[in-house]
Amino acid sequence: MRDLREAEALDLTRTPGAGVHKSYYAMHHAARAVLLRTDGEKAATKHGSVIGRFGQIAKTVTIDGVISAARDINRVYDDRFNADYTTENITTEEDAAACLAKAQIFCACAPRHSVSTLAEGQFTWAC
Repeated sequence: MRDLREAEALDLTRTPGAGVHKSYYAMHHAARAVLLRTDGEKAATKHGSVIGRFGQIAKTVTIDGVISAARDINRVYDDRFNADYTTENITTEEDAAACLAKAQIFCACAPRHSVSTLAEGQFTWAC
């Protein structure tokens, strides 16, 4: 959760791109934690694979918030890519604040998920 704490500490008016970057990486690491519990050593590591696998998991459950979380990580990934790799400074404070809010929700919810709880019917995404 270091990336989330660092995103929260940033002055988004001065460094909105850094806020988007850190927010995405907080979500990425939280999603990876879910996949490690779900898929073990074979868990995806690359950005697109982590996002894709998390999306597959989200489609298997009917709990409010999980599909939304899968969409959020995908959107924040796109925002991070633009913030990190575009030559124009197009990331705004509002963009960064929206990404941070999504990361805070995602990171609060993600640690509760694993496939074993899915199999037992005890899946929780408490957000």
